Amino acid sequence: MCRSPSGPLAGCLTAGLALVLLAGCAGPRLTASPGPGVQVAPDGQRATAVSRGLTVTVDLAAAAPAAAREHLLPLRIQVEHAGPGDLPLTPGDFLLRTEEKLQVAALAPAEAAAAAVGPEPGPGVTPHISVGAAGPHPTVGVFGLGLVFGAGGRGGREALLAAAFPFGTLAPGGRADGFLYFPRAAARGSLTLLIVPAAWPAGAEPLALPLRWAE
Repeated sequence: MCRSPSGPLAGCLTAGLALVLLAGCAGPRLTASPGPGVQVAPDGQRATAVSRGLTVTVDLAAAAPAAAREHLLPLRIQVEHAGPGDLPLTPGDFLLRTEEKLQVAALAPAEAAAAAVGPEPGPGVTPHISVGAAGPHPTVGVFGLGLVFGAGGRGGREALLAAAFPFGTLAPGGRADGFLYFPRAAARGSLTLLIVPAAWPAGAEPLALPLRWAE
């Protein structure tokens, strides 16, 4: 797996237009798909996968804060760690892979808030995106978040941050839940949520939860 370092935000007109269209469209909904070791609820709105003592459940029916729904791709997850040992979790451990094999790391909560509702007053927060692709000849791209909307102001920021997944260290037997925030422009085609903690051995297979859009 390849993870590129975060880089400065690059505006992209095509991705920006896609973001606007998706934000205003209530048509397709994201559902979970069957996969190796993945248990999917009959309605496709919940799916659970287990690997190396880590259990991850994605809840696609959970309602995200308004600013996140409008300008990001939020995914509600629950993580349970059966150990052994402490397990650090960072945004870079959670990747969204597209049909084109492009991989986008989850945004840190502060980056997601800046992308959705603009920077905080005073010193600005500039969003960065980690983008990479797997394979011997990866295709690397950048999703633009150049369009920043004043959605909800301070209240929208606080709601988005409060609902965010609490990145940090899970002790054995620990559990955490909250929303992962991805760039909205990544929401196209079939998707796979990949979880591969940096603490896992090099070359370990990621925990994978396939997702798709349904009418």
